[in-house]
Amino acid sequence: MSFAVVSTVELADPSLDLADVQASLSVLQQAVHQTEALRELRSNHEALRREFLASRRRVEDLDRQLADAANAASPYVLFCQHKYDVIRHKLESTRTELAPGTNSPYQEQVPSVQEQRL
Repeated sequence: MSFAVVSTVELADPSLDLADVQASLSVLQQAVHQTEALRELRSNHEALRREFLASRRRVEDLDRQLADAANAASPYVLFCQHKYDVIRHKLESTRTELAPGTNSPYQEQVPSVQEQRL
């Protein structure tokens, strides 16, 4: 019979402290989480920046539309203001003419007009 000789090797126990390894892993995990959070913040910032620029362009477009509408309406507003001023002046003149105590040819007709309304 033959016997086989098996050599043995002594393995040295690594001198790593388990607590130090866990602390290093914890720091590394924090760094990974912070990096992921930073990437998300940058992505959100870019999306918000795009939205802001789009909103600002929309505001500028609306300002232009409003200015164009005001410019287009301006002649009509002036026309209406002129008509209003003319009619108001006529109304004031008529009130003055019809005021009690004035000798107006219309003064005699006022009671008959008021009676017709009733």
